[in-house]
Amino acid sequence: MQDERCIIVPTWRGHFNQAIVLEESYIKNTDKSARLVFVCSDKEETEELRKILSGNENVYFTDLEYLIKKVDGVDVKPYPQCAKISGKHPYQGIKKAYALTGIEYSQALLMDCEAKFLKSCLLDDLFDEYFNQKTIWYSNLVPNLRSVNEAALISLPKEFRNNLTANAWLFEYQGWFFEKQLWLDAVNEIKKSHSTILKNFMSPPREVFEIVAYYQFLHSRCSEYRFLNIEEEIKKFFTKEKAESFLGKFNNRHCGILEFFFRGSSPDNVNDMVKFINHHKIRFARIEPVEPSGYSSTGDYALAWKIFNESNLCVLTCSEAVCLKEN
Repeated sequence: MQDERCIIVPTWRGHFNQAIVLEESYIKNTDKSARLVFVCSDKEETEELRKILSGNENVYFTDLEYLIKKVDGVDVKPYPQCAKISGKHPYQGIKKAYALTGIEYSQALLMDCEAKFLKSCLLDDLFDEYFNQKTIWYSNLVPNLRSVNEAALISLPKEFRNNLTANAWLFEYQGWFFEKQLWLDAVNEIKKSHSTILKNFMSPPREVFEIVAYYQFLHSRCSEYRFLNIEEEIKKFFTKEKAESFLGKFNNRHCGILEFFFRGSSPDNVNDMVKFINHHKIRFARIEPVEPSGYSSTGDYALAWKIFNESNLCVLTCSEAVCLKEN
């Protein structure tokens, strides 16, 4: 399986309903040319999930305990202790990092369990599209998120600190593609300061996003990856007035603009947003329900679905799976 492509999805029993939705969409709307791998915490949790999913031959299962044993050669029961100490996102990062290290693949797509394939998708085409023009999106880092950026950056030796890696929000786009050998090269750099991946996350416990550390590594070591600033690309693509209107919808947050792309919509820029998505081959976005207070990170829901339906977007992520209805 070394040369195969796969989709890696960390999950836990609290998200098994989302796992069901994701698997159904994978079976219905993809050609399954890349296998789907769910990553649970332990064998018991894995067996629970296996029993409620379809049994499709392209859907695989593994767990963090097994992966730590495979990667580090030690028996560790990280759950629930590591989850309690580190918190939700760092524990997810531990699962993702060990999955990326221990699973056999050549190229992988890391996905949230809350995601869903909402359009027909040829997975090899999806992978080829990304790897034919390797692009990492970023935005200008804001002060309240600097600690997240630093948590990843201090995982790596000081030589990886530069103006971009220290001041860019690299968690912009949910198209999280990995090359196995490059990921292993990044892990080797991390291990110069921490003997294992687990110790990197837990010494001291901090909110490390594995994708951010990977991108910080790539910026210094892999010139074939291009780094694009979402704000600058919006200003190039839209008229000045439309760019100001679009970016203004984010209230100067400037982190997660591409992830929450729909939020910038207005009736007069829908066509521009569709063209931008298609031009830059954007295939993933997030959509969220309107909160009881009336606030929505998605903006105008009707416009969001119009943009989705008219563009090449094919995967949406949402914290409430019920929102991901076929439109």
